[in-house]
Amino acid sequence: MAHCDPAPPQLSVNNILAFRDAELVQYLKQNRRADGGFDLDLDGWEHLQKDQRDQLAARLKVGAQKANEVAESRPVDLDQVTARLLQLPDSRDTLAQPRPGPSRYERAATEEVDYDALEKKCETCAYDDLLDEGGLPVYPIDLLEEVSADPEQYRDRLRPWQEYPDTSELYWNDVFQKQLKRWRDFRAWQVDNRGLQDDEREYHEFLERRKLDEERRGLDWLKIYPGATESEYYEDRKSEWDELQVRRYNDWFWLREDHGRGEFPGYVEEVKRRLAKHGFTRTFQLDEDPKRQDKLTTWIEYINYEYSWYDRYARLFKRLQPKYDAAWQKLVDSGVLRPGETDEFLRTDESSLGRQTAKDQARAAVKFAEAAANAALRETEKAKHGQSRLTVQERKRRLARAHSRLGPAKQALKMIMRRCDLIREFIKGTWPWLREKRNVYRHGLLLHWILEQVPVIEAELNQPKMTEGGSHGGRDVATPRSDQDSKIAENRRSAIKSDVLK
Repeated sequence: MAHCDPAPPQLSVNNILAFRDAELVQYLKQNRRADGGFDLDLDGWEHLQKDQRDQLAARLKVGAQKANEVAESRPVDLDQVTARLLQLPDSRDTLAQPRPGPSRYERAATEEVDYDALEKKCETCAYDDLLDEGGLPVYPIDLLEEVSADPEQYRDRLRPWQEYPDTSELYWNDVFQKQLKRWRDFRAWQVDNRGLQDDEREYHEFLERRKLDEERRGLDWLKIYPGATESEYYEDRKSEWDELQVRRYNDWFWLREDHGRGEFPGYVEEVKRRLAKHGFTRTFQLDEDPKRQDKLTTWIEYINYEYSWYDRYARLFKRLQPKYDAAWQKLVDSGVLRPGETDEFLRTDESSLGRQTAKDQARAAVKFAEAAANAALRETEKAKHGQSRLTVQERKRRLARAHSRLGPAKQALKMIMRRCDLIREFIKGTWPWLREKRNVYRHGLLLHWILEQVPVIEAELNQPKMTEGGSHGGRDVATPRSDQDSKIAENRRSAIKSDVLK
């Protein structure tokens, strides 16, 4: 079968906003230009509302950073991306029409997407999957409407699942989806530490989940990439699976203190040591078959899993601290910082937009001064042929004034460019440090919530319930799905609303 030349995906901002984080990173990787940059020619971003523009800017920045961690490529100029989005006017009536130009491909008609309904559907599905697979949602699903309407009232519940936990704007969407991914990663961790891997079965489950997720989101690979065949679709999914398995093995290898050499007995001892180090002293007994563990034991094992990540982030943060200190001192010693400018401020959209604006204004001042100087020189040339109407004194005055403005304008541009370059170099060079700092902080918030669930789970286990064979300590499979959902919702609703009223 003849294949068409690869064409960029016919995507609009609607599709990008509907992407999961992994899909966004994959999209950026697939659309790198030959020179190493990213092609971000998206259809319709000038028609977004301000909150959607802010969300798109944040997701593109994070997606580009993650894509660059996977592939060595030139990063997106994040200052320009942010500036372009933030400078768009709020009113659609005042939007400038896009300039006509050649398109690299014919775009499909943009479909109207109800983002609110789509995200609520995806969150509800993730909530159901999380319960079915033994996880604990951060809040009951019957609060979804309240949370989506006023996320601020549920800040403490949402913060651990935010990319930037302390920003003024909270995102309610993708919380259960992130929880589900995290729980599935833990379940894989349980399997790996017991040597129970079944590659064929796990790959089949991965494909089924992937298809189901695409169906829920209304995303069809064959529609997004019309040149792809079914065989190419599965080849791409297999490549994605292989990448996930490499990452899974690396995580397992580096999270284990003995890199897995102690097998399951060594893992058990490691769990006890780590939990004791963090002050968790409850007794427990892990089973070689995780399906035989009760809910509390599994949750304790999950606490250890997240502490493993916390310890890893803390080690990396500590290792990067000296490099960060040296980079910050170098920036301070350069003299380019203004009074009151801190590391935190330099990384904000406000600072990024300010630097971009300063560069644009300085370049414009140089061009204006150069135009005035050229005009004065042309008058001088005209005078040589008797064509100038200006007096000698006026020509000299104009020439001197143009020269007096051009020199300082160029010097100002040079200083601004030096300032921006040094700040960009600092931000880029210390990004790994900031990433680990944020990971430590966010994971501390997550662990706080996880530890709070221990008495909740104990209360659930102590409630009278029917079980297969009547065993309380065996696998928690007897509680009907609807009953389990109701119990979790009942146990959490009062606690969550109590937190809100504090």
